[in-house]
Amino acid sequence: MALRDSQKDMFEHSAKKVELLKHYLNEYLPVIGNDRYTDVVHCFDLFCGEGVYPNGGEGSPLIFARLLRSWAIRCPEKKFVFHYNDKEEAKVANAKKHIAALSPFPPNLTIRDTVLPFDQILQMVRHRVADLGKEKAFLFIDPYGYKDIKPQIIRDLMKGGKTEVLLFLPTQQMFRFSNKGTPEALSDFLESLHGGHSFPACQSIYEYVTYIVRGFRQFMPDSYVDSFTIRKDAHTAFCLFFFTSNLKGAEKMLEAKWKLDEIEGAGWSYEASFAHDLLFKDADTHPLQKLIESRLHSGPQTNAAIYEATVRAGYLTTHAVQVLSQMQKDGRIRVTPEGTRANAFYLNYAATYGADTSKHHSITIHLI
Repeated sequence: MALRDSQKDMFEHSAKKVELLKHYLNEYLPVIGNDRYTDVVHCFDLFCGEGVYPNGGEGSPLIFARLLRSWAIRCPEKKFVFHYNDKEEAKVANAKKHIAALSPFPPNLTIRDTVLPFDQILQMVRHRVADLGKEKAFLFIDPYGYKDIKPQIIRDLMKGGKTEVLLFLPTQQMFRFSNKGTPEALSDFLESLHGGHSFPACQSIYEYVTYIVRGFRQFMPDSYVDSFTIRKDAHTAFCLFFFTSNLKGAEKMLEAKWKLDEIEGAGWSYEASFAHDLLFKDADTHPLQKLIESRLHSGPQTNAAIYEATVRAGYLTTHAVQVLSQMQKDGRIRVTPEGTRANAFYLNYAATYGADTSKHHSITIHLI
């Protein structure tokens, strides 16, 4: 069977997918590398694809290998394990050749490769992440379609609370099929997310993605779920979904997203005007401000509550500080304990949940 162009060459939208992975690992690995609770870091690339494409674009296994090599050198007291897999032997061989060119690798970095179909590599990974001790695992899943992926798989992988998943789904195909006689595999996927109920009819790919995210959040209430939309052209978009049990991990993914999209932190497009199209038609109404005001109307809020609500809503804490600072300037809120300096809201992980209690600050914000 002849390869599609997107399988032979790395298109720009595919490069952005890998770029988000790279940005997140650049945020994730320093946190894990410098913490006192993790001895081993496992990274899995379950559909690794090409190592380097004919047009020179580097695929995900090269991104993993480069960054893990760097952090293994910086953190000799920790162990790093990278396992990449694909069902096509030629792709694994290509990746292996280019990874080998990065050697030598430090002794605390182990790199493994396999050629296995998804059900077999999944069984292996499930077994490995089921009982992690002082270990963390990060999985990148970029499948050939959506038929292999079921919401239950992601939920099972997350059960131990020490695994994070970055999942690519061909949402454009899924959206098109949903409007033209939904295949059984897709119906099962969507209905699982919404408690067996039929998936609502959607008018756009962006509305469709919103319902998928909402469904994952309902299906996995103990996890943080977010998405990043990659717009290929005016009518085509794909999506990465991120899953973590850790608030700090969720914040780090947000930082990676906003580095790629400084306006909305939600997606990337070829067009500079993307932030002004229908996806972001309400961007100028400050939805984060509405969220914070709504919470404050229900009663006083701690900085920990505002911090977590901000991250769950997909915003950086710097945005919440801007909203609260303006409300404080306008005399609409007060902060206790009295004497807390102006514009100090302590919306960060260290101040709220961090292990170093000397950095903790507990304040309460009241609506006037």
